[in-house]
Amino acid sequence: MDLGTGDPLLPDQNGQLKRPLLRKGKAMLQISQRTTKLNKWVLNEKQKQLVSITGLGNLMHCTGFIVDRFLLSAFCEWWNSKTNTAHFHGFEMAPSLRDVSYILGIPVTGQAVTGEPPGPNAARRLCLQYLGKDPGVWNGKYGLIRLTWLFNEFHELPENPTIDEIEYSTRAYLLYLIGSTLFTSLTNGFVSPRYLPLLGDIENIHRYAWGAAALAHLYQGLSTAVNPDATKFLSGSATLLMSWIYEYLPVTRREVKNQDFSAFPRACRWKFSRGNCGVRKSVSAFRGDFNLLQLSEVNWTPYEDMDRSIIPEYCHASDNICQTRTWLFNFNIKEIYVPERFARQFGHEQQELDDVPHWQRRTTNSWMDWRVEYAQEIEEFNRLFNIYHKEVNPPSSNQGAKEYSHINYMMMVKALKNDLPVIAKYLEGQELPIEVGRSLEKLNSLMSFPLLKSISRTKQVTKKQKMSKQEQFEVTEKQKIRKQEQIDSTKVLESPRCSDRKAATNVRRSSGTVESKKRKWRGTKSDRVKIESNRLRRSGRMCVQIKKFKHKDGQGADPSNPISL
Repeated sequence: MDLGTGDPLLPDQNGQLKRPLLRKGKAMLQISQRTTKLNKWVLNEKQKQLVSITGLGNLMHCTGFIVDRFLLSAFCEWWNSKTNTAHFHGFEMAPSLRDVSYILGIPVTGQAVTGEPPGPNAARRLCLQYLGKDPGVWNGKYGLIRLTWLFNEFHELPENPTIDEIEYSTRAYLLYLIGSTLFTSLTNGFVSPRYLPLLGDIENIHRYAWGAAALAHLYQGLSTAVNPDATKFLSGSATLLMSWIYEYLPVTRREVKNQDFSAFPRACRWKFSRGNCGVRKSVSAFRGDFNLLQLSEVNWTPYEDMDRSIIPEYCHASDNICQTRTWLFNFNIKEIYVPERFARQFGHEQQELDDVPHWQRRTTNSWMDWRVEYAQEIEEFNRLFNIYHKEVNPPSSNQGAKEYSHINYMMMVKALKNDLPVIAKYLEGQELPIEVGRSLEKLNSLMSFPLLKSISRTKQVTKKQKMSKQEQFEVTEKQKIRKQEQIDSTKVLESPRCSDRKAATNVRRSSGTVESKKRKWRGTKSDRVKIESNRLRRSGRMCVQIKKFKHKDGQGADPSNPISL
């Protein structure tokens, strides 16, 4: 079978075909994935709910893995950087979008993970905008920020955190999460702040194809690792790659005690400690396994025993597009995805392999707008991947929030939310009346929009602080008077045909209340006459009765504002 542009298999001393060891004589492959501190990050219930609706909540369970560096070092020797597949004897394999969706439990559909170029001093500027703190010069390197700085500054909230503190800490956790699991860099222990604008609106994070970006990052890391002159670190998700090898190649698995085969995401079934796993193989032993690997030894249907009821809806969406050739993006990273070269992984017969077009891998350039550079490919990606992307929040994880059952209502709410930032921006620096502030706060309770809520609360407090105690007392008294007047008018209007005696009795009771006495004591005579005339400005018999009672013999009424009978 044609292996395309793969490296030739050379015969060894015994006449058997064997791939040349690309990393021969080099140091052992190192893993840049660091997830140990994630288990020490303290999240309150509100933060857990926010993380669960991002679609990245399952990554919380894919931490603390013991990564077999010997296994990954041997596998990298079979990787072909021109086709983004592993070339074995007579067949090819590679992690697919469906594998990413099932193994890590994150969405692979949605918009491409890209954005505007960060530019100079991006780390300090973006951290101040989205995290509220400046990492300084010592916590940055080559435009990246240290993971240890994120942990030290945000891993625990104060006793009574504000809304901004909760959002800042949650964004820092998400940046640490993707930086230590999905987008690990060759600069070990650092993460790029370019993802912060995509994490700005927490409720829209699930709209991006994070799984596709993670696969592109892993493809580039594997292609860099097979380069004899490359660094010894493997960038990308080592958990994804190791779990994928265990799923498809049983000969490489360890003997694990008490293994949970029903866990989701699938990576959790390969999460074992040093005490419950078997003997560890050496690099040479894994090389022998890969060298002698036959087509019949591959488990081509690893997910047939999986309980479909526990799989989130956004993971099912990957089945519709995982067999289509496309480009994968992660800002400056653009990698080819050729699923037709490993069609057996989708239950199809392998056809003749097509050629893969040659393209040039680009290095990071903070000054270039990659959206313009890859405009045509990104447009095709968004058109293909947004067809199957549902406009609903992803289902919550075990520790997450409730699912929304009213999909149409949520779509309407999300559409309205797009206008709220404009309103909030307009209201910044303006003083709002108390009534407007209350209305906005009530609207915010339905929309859960923190920025608008903070503005409405701030303006109410500012308005209240500017009022003196005497003014506040007068406002309170006026509110009480207005409330009592509404009660009195309601009582009168409820019985329009009542007798004169009953009407007079109701008026006497209302006029003898404590509030009316306070009103007579605090107000002037002209104010009292004006208020009474406003109350009596009605037509009908009841106005006559009230007039006779309030103004004996018709005297005492305001001549300038007569009562019409």
